Amino acid sequence: MPSLTQTAHDGPRPGRLMSSWDIMQHFDVSGFFSVVRLLGIWSTPGDEKTVIASEKRKGNIDALEGYSAILSNLGVSGAKISLERLIAALKKEDCTYGDLIKLSEEINGRLIDETSGRAFFALTPREVDIHRHPRKGWEKAIERFPLIVDDVEEASKCFALSLDILLLFSTVCKSSRRRLLNWEFS
Repeated sequence: MPSLTQTAHDGPRPGRLMSSWDIMQHFDVSGFFSVVRLLGIWSTPGDEKTVIASEKRKGNIDALEGYSAILSNLGVSGAKISLERLIAALKKEDCTYGDLIKLSEEINGRLIDETSGRAFFALTPREVDIHRHPRKGWEKAIERFPLIVDDVEEASKCFALSLDILLLFSTVCKSSRRRLLNWEFS
């Protein structure tokens, strides 16, 4: 039996095929825009022969390395490969702005191409909270009736994702199934 503090994304549970949270990918929009902006700045022709200062290179390497996994999770493998090439260029002591211009343009182009066929949707902070913590507010009911945990989680997630018809269908099906089981085995 899951604990009352366990969240929906604590891992696999028996009897559950998959959680919608397992399917969804978190996407750091502000960080993504920061990287795109940085790549845009590097794409702007300036003094291409200027060597980038060590502290500036290292700070950018740390920031960009964190986005390699994000690009991988988003399934934009071409952009990820180009990003890794850009990081490798930044690790060189004699890296110039000129070294980064073509790689930055390449990453931007790949991001545009690879994300053009994707669909992104956003949840409000309240919806994220409901989806991440579907048992919130239901603790006393779950404590008293522990078998309702899956129903509460599913209903909360459907509500958070505005899947009202699925919520209704799921509730009716489970209610009918329980009545049948209780009737047959009582």
